[in-house]
Amino acid sequence: MILMPSILSARNAADTTIIRRMWSYADKHLASAEGMERNFYMVYDFNTIRRNPTLYLVPTMYAIARKQRNYVGEIYGKMKFDDGYGYQIQRQVVCSTVPHNRKVMPTLFNFASPNIYNISIYPDHILSPFHRSNRFFYKYRILNNDGRLCVIRFRPRTNNTQLIRGQVVVDVQTGRIRSVVMEGEYDMLKFKVSVMMDQTTPELAIPER
Repeated sequence: MILMPSILSARNAADTTIIRRMWSYADKHLASAEGMERNFYMVYDFNTIRRNPTLYLVPTMYAIARKQRNYVGEIYGKMKFDDGYGYQIQRQVVCSTVPHNRKVMPTLFNFASPNIYNISIYPDHILSPFHRSNRFFYKYRILNNDGRLCVIRFRPRTNNTQLIRGQVVVDVQTGRIRSVVMEGEYDMLKFKVSVMMDQTTPELAIPER
C-alpha cells in the first residue's frame, strides 16, 4: 500500500512521455518533406438515399438531388508538400458517374485528405489533438501499451464542433502515429474517418469502446 502512490506516479509519467512524443514527432521529422512530390490515385463511392428537393438550391449538390442512386469515381493527380504540415493537390484526371463529372460535395473530398499533424486537420476547421498547441482542448488516456505500440483515447474537454473524439495508435519509442479513428460533427455533417499511416507493421488491437 505504501508503494502504490509511487507506482501510479511512475505510470502517469510514462503515459505523459508517450503523448509528448506524439506531439513533437512532426517537429523533428516532417521538415524533410518540403518540396516532395507524389502522384496519388483515389477511388470513391457514395449514395443518395432519397430524392431531396432542397438540394436543388445548392450548386454542388444539384447533380445528385433528383433521385436515389449510387455514384462512383476515380481521381488521379499530384500532391506537392510545402513542408510537413501543408500540401497542394492538383487533380489531373477525374472520372465519375456523376452527370457531367460535376464537382459534388467538395467537403466530402476534404474529409478524404486529413492533415493530422497540422494545427487544423482540415483547412480552417477541426483542431487536431495531435498538435501540441491544441492540448488544452482535449483529454487523453492510455488504453493499451505493449511496450512497442500503444492506444491513446482522446476526447474534447467541451462540446464544440471544432473538436473530435477517437483513438490513435502510436509508436512508443518515437511518438509516430500509425493509425487513427476519429469522429465528430461539422457544418451539420457527422463524419467518422479512419486513417492508416503505415501498413508494414502489425498494429496493436484497439479495444472496443
